[in-house]
Amino acid sequence: MYFSTPGWDLGLFRTVNNDLRSPILDVAMPLISSPIFLWGLAIILLLRHLQLGNKTALTVLLGMGICIGISDMGCSFLKDATGRLRPVNQLAGVHYREDGEWRVRPANFQSEKWKGKSFPSAHAANAMAAACFLALLIKRRRHLVWLLPGLVGYSRIYLGKHFPSDVLAGWTFGAAVAGIALVLLSPALKGRAPGP
Repeated sequence: MYFSTPGWDLGLFRTVNNDLRSPILDVAMPLISSPIFLWGLAIILLLRHLQLGNKTALTVLLGMGICIGISDMGCSFLKDATGRLRPVNQLAGVHYREDGEWRVRPANFQSEKWKGKSFPSAHAANAMAAACFLALLIKRRRHLVWLLPGLVGYSRIYLGKHFPSDVLAGWTFGAAVAGIALVLLSPALKGRAPGP
C-alpha cells in the first residue's frame, strides 16, 4: 500500500522529533519505548495485587499478556501488508538513536529502502491494549493508566520510528483487540475487586 503522508502528519512529526527536543527527553524516551518498561510495569502490578490478595489480578494480567501478544502479531501482519517506511528511513533531518547515540539524518539524505514497517505502531497498540487491562486493576487514579499509551506513542515519534498517524492507528488497533479480549474474558472477570 502506498502512503502519502498528509501535511498535518508530517508537521506534527517534525514538531515532536525536531522542535520539542530536550536532554531529559533524550534519556527518557528510549527507556519508555523499551519493552522492559511495559513488562516491568506489568510484573510490578502483578506482585502488588497478589500481595493484596486480589484473586483476579493474575487473570487480568495473563489476559493482558495474551492481548499484547495478539496485538503485536496483528500489527506485524498489517506492517507487512502496508509496507510504509519509517520516518527515519525516508526523511532528512530526522533525529534518531543508533548504537546508543543520537544522530540526525543529513540534509542530503536519500532513502535506499522501498518498503518498511511503520504502519501501525506496535508499541502504541501494545501499550493501549495493556492500558485497557490495567484499568481493571486500578481503582484510585485510574485515569493515570491512560498516560501509558500516551507516553509510549510520543516516544515512538520522538525516536523517529513512527509518524503520528502510525501511533493513532496503533492505539485504535490495540483498543479494538483489548475490547474483544475483555468481552471474551468477562465471565472470568465478574466480581473482580479493583486494587489501589
